[in-house]
Amino acid sequence: MKLEKKVSTMTTTVIGTESNTYETIREIKGMEDGEEAYIIQLYPTISIKSAERIDSTAQHLINKMLEMKWKKAHLLNLYSMVAYQKPKAGDLKNVDKENLADIRKILSSADAKAKVIIGWGNSLQSNKSANESKLVLLEGLAGAQGKRKLWQIVADGMDIELIGTHILFLGLRYAGCAWTLTEYPAKTEMDKLTKALVKNAGKAKKETKKKEEVQEEVKNDVPEECGQAGS
Repeated sequence: MKLEKKVSTMTTTVIGTESNTYETIREIKGMEDGEEAYIIQLYPTISIKSAERIDSTAQHLINKMLEMKWKKAHLLNLYSMVAYQKPKAGDLKNVDKENLADIRKILSSADAKAKVIIGWGNSLQSNKSANESKLVLLEGLAGAQGKRKLWQIVADGMDIELIGTHILFLGLRYAGCAWTLTEYPAKTEMDKLTKALVKNAGKAKKETKKKEEVQEEVKNDVPEECGQAGS
């Protein structure tokens, strides 16, 4: 039996600080004819202190890079704050403007043939900050401000229509299926996000008005003897 030997090298580059990661790059060295992909997710789970770490999302990505013909995958996120466990909605209450600007800068210098993929899944759909971040980014890339074509990953055998599916979900449910790219419906999703934000704004306005009414009722309902005691 004739034995063969193959050495494959995967490198990881993390750009950021100890608490914030702005870009993670996974690259297969020596792959000449591959493409580059820029995948936008929610938040990073590794920092410059843990660049050697392989989380579940990274593992599923690496396992599919050859199949997708990607020699280099750039991982970007709506938020730059490193999360070693799933963050609470309250932890993501502010739009990460610096990070979104950095994404725009990174993508502006990307090769025209590179695929920009939306992969933030369906988490935080009711989170105001997340929806604002998504809308700002989509408008900048595919709206009036930019005309870049956006993509999403789908898998053979999907029995439901998912938009911008996260790699972790694909890896858990469809690891053994073929993955391909289809166009991301940016215009439709921007309309949905706009409506969700308008709805949230109306709800917040009603809640504020209700609180003010309750406070006024409490103020007017102070017992007479209490008012006399304080005078």
